[in-house]
Parts: sequence; structure tokens; C-alpha cells
Amino acid sequence: MRAAWIERFGGLDVIQVGDRPKPERRPGEVLVKIHASTLNHRDVYLRRGEAGQIRLPVVLGSDGAGTVMESDALSIFQAGDKVVIYPVLSCGACVNCRNHLPHKCCCGFGMVGGERDGTQAEYLVLPETSLLAMPECLDFETAAAVSLAGLTAWNMVVDESHVKRGEHALVLGASGGVGVFTVKLLKKFGVHVHAVTSSPEKANALLELGADSVLADSAVEILRFTRSLPDRGVDVAFNCVGGNTWRYVPPAVRAGGRILVCGTVRSPVAELDLRQIFYRNVSIIGCSMGSPESLKKMLDYMVSDPTLHIPIDHVIDLDQIANGHSRLEAGEVVGKIVVKI
Repeated sequence: MRAAWIERFGGLDVIQVGDRPKPERRPGEVLVKIHASTLNHRDVYLRRGEAGQIRLPVVLGSDGAGTVMESDALSIFQAGDKVVIYPVLSCGACVNCRNHLPHKCCCGFGMVGGERDGTQAEYLVLPETSLLAMPECLDFETAAAVSLAGLTAWNMVVDESHVKRGEHALVLGASGGVGVFTVKLLKKFGVHVHAVTSSPEKANALLELGADSVLADSAVEILRFTRSLPDRGVDVAFNCVGGNTWRYVPPAVRAGGRILVCGTVRSPVAELDLRQIFYRNVSIIGCSMGSPESLKKMLDYMVSDPTLHIPIDHVIDLDQIANGHSRLEAGEVVGKIVVKI
């Protein structure tokens, strides 16, 4: 089968595209023919060796959608079923797994396209717990684009931040896969959205997504704007980029507000003035993906409201994955790059 994989960490040149053995299904597993995957910043981190202790070689890609080819006779998924990949791997036994929160697994957290082969291949074998039924009205590209980035945005907005109509939200990294879905979700819930971008060329795209205002990625501009709000700060900030933004995000949030963090595009290391946290009673919540139930709710919500789909920046094939990584690293993408298998 055709696939994209790495055998060592490094630059774009470590990505290999070619033939790999077709995976063999074991009892309890499902063989899926992948129709679409997408690129995520996690793919970049993994390729550079920044995603933890990954056993190589590994096929890239964490999200995707496809068609069931083989399964057990009593499986809930049968040949011909369309499915969406749930990207989280977990131990199934810790306190969070027992509470149906595998994305918070204490003992065996992993990901498709990391701890086991990923979705940027013609075929993939996964346990039933890593699959959800795909709504008939969605296409494979749309379904693939939401199962990691969209799920993370849903987890932040719906499950963790508890936003209320009329609140003000700051979204850093608003043009990325998680960011654009966060903007669109917040607008659906009646929140005033202030998007931050380091690229003036992306301002119009963010306004078209529904952002109420677009701010330059400047501490001076962001703090001047947020302090002009009625409560001298936004109610909630969504930080998808990390790095030096932590110098000015806490003071941009009102006293008693909250910060959701889901990414480290700039750097995993942050300089944080803790006085801004404890004196002003600001909450910081880390988010990564979400539960299978949340993914199902999000897919159902997308069926009821087709305008919620993540914008597709570009559709590529396996041979163009290195170029896709390059565009992600350069910050040239608005929405998602879809890999059509």
C-alpha cells in the first residue's frame, strides 16, 4: 500500500512516501481504507522529534476518515461502513478512562500516528474504540478535518471553558486548524471574538470566518484593546501558539477570567508572571483533543449546521506532504490541509 512515514527525526527530507506492507487485522480490530487525512502541527512536532518517545518507523497522520473493509463478525462496524478516526489511544483502566475521558488518560496516553501507525496511508488497522460512525451527509475531507483540530476546539469551547453568550474571547493562532474552528464555534454561541494573527494577509479571512475584530500579534495593541473592554480584559483567552505570548495573555484577561491552552507552535517554554494568575484569580486549563462522546456531539452538530465546517486551505496527495509540512511551519495556512489518499 502507499503511505507516508518516517524512520528518523529531522527536516522535511526524512519524510518518505512509497510502498509499505498492508497491515494485518487482529481480533477486536477493524481494517479501514483511508480516503482522507489532514496535516496537523503534531505531525511537524513528531517529524522533528518533539512529540515524546515515538517508536520508529511510524506512518504519519493522526486524523482521518474512511470505509471499513474487514472486522469481526460481531463488531459494531461492518464492511462498507463509513467511519471517522478518533485519534486518542489510552490504557482503558485509569481513573479518567473509567470516567470516559480517554484524552486525559493517566497511564497509557498515546495517539494514532505516533504510538501506532497513522492515517496517511491507504489502509489502517485500529481497535473499535478508535472509530466513530461518519454521518452520511458529510464528505470524507470534512470529516477528516475535524477529528483532531475540530475536536480540540470543541473540547476547549464547549467542555472546558463554559463560554456564555455576550462574553468576550481572545483567540491566538486564530487562522490555524484549531483556531478557525474555535472562532466559528464561539460565534455560534454568541461570543464576541477578537482574533489575533501575525499575518496581516489573514485578517480578511478571519473577518469572513466571523471574528468581530482582528488584532495584530503585538503586546501593545492587544493590551490596549483588551483594557478598553468593559471589564478591562476578555472573559476567556484561547492560546493555540504558546511561546512568548504568555507575557501578555494573562494581563489581557479580566480578573476571574480563564485561559485555555492547546498548542506550542512558537515554543513549549513560556515566561509567565505568576502574580497575574494568583492576584487576579485567573484559571489556566490545558486542552488536548476530547472524548469520543464529544467527537460524536460535534459531528451531530455539524450535521444540524453545515456552516460549521472547517475551511479547507488546500487538498494535496501523499507525494506533497513535505510541502504541506513546510507551509505549516511557515504559518501560511488558514484552516486545514487535507491529504487525499
